[in-house]
Amino acid sequence: ASAVNEAIDSIEGATYVLICHDDVILRPGAIASMVQEAFRSNASMVGPKILDGDNPDCLLEVGGMIDRFGVPFSGIEEGEVDQEQHDGVRDVFYVSSAAMLVRADLFRALGGFDELCFPGAEDIDLSWRAHLVGARVLVQPDAAVEHHHVSDSMRDSRTSSKAVVAQHRMRAVLKNSSRTSLMWIIPLAFI
Repeated sequence: ASAVNEAIDSIEGATYVLICHDDVILRPGAIASMVQEAFRSNASMVGPKILDGDNPDCLLEVGGMIDRFGVPFSGIEEGEVDQEQHDGVRDVFYVSSAAMLVRADLFRALGGFDELCFPGAEDIDLSWRAHLVGARVLVQPDAAVEHHHVSDSMRDSRTSSKAVVAQHRMRAVLKNSSRTSLMWIIPLAFI
């Protein structure tokens, strides 16, 4: 998260920036499709259809939603085969940091990724803050990428655990929810 923030701060004159993990392979035309959709739909963040790098016929993600506790939900079953069943441009709550196109000025205005939400919730937090300022977040399934999860397995062996990821997601919930919502979310989370 800090490396992405630093890199984007050093870029001058870009309208959009593509944030992408080093274990993602972009299919031909993916960037062009995301940029065209961003301009067509006046979107501030656009994500692609993410396919399994080891089995490119299987879907991993096509944007996502979260519950009140920050737990992501994609609507895709494990091992679900891509038969173009999710191939409609649509608004989503968040797009994965595995590959996301973001308006550069918005990324800077939001302060970039919250380093305390990394790993596990930096993309959810950034998308949430984008929604709070009225930005549009959507997925463009014509843009496809293959994610190999190499960085996930390396991260798992270094610092990540389910508890750390859950903590980072809860941080996103606590900082982005209204006080009224937090009055029932926090007690329910403890229960």
